[in-house]
Amino acid sequence: MLFKELKRMAIYKCGSVSKFAEAINWNRDKTSRLLNGKYIPTTSEADMIRKVLNMSLAEYASIFLPGISPNGDESDKSA
Repeated sequence: MLFKELKRMAIYKCGSVSKFAEAINWNRDKTSRLLNGKYIPTTSEADMIRKVLNMSLAEYASIFLPGISPNGDESDKSA
């Protein structure tokens, strides 16, 4: 997961980490853990974040699904 990119997008679209936390209805501590790479969201949490930040499918995939697929293929990071 690309935590720095998620943090950049959250601050850009919401104005601050606190406002992002409010928008996703999480407390500041949990949000900070997410943005600092210490918490991996569930699929439903990731989908909710996608909706709040109005991410395109390509943005969502690049942030939440980078790296190697379960079958061993490398993901296309140019999407």
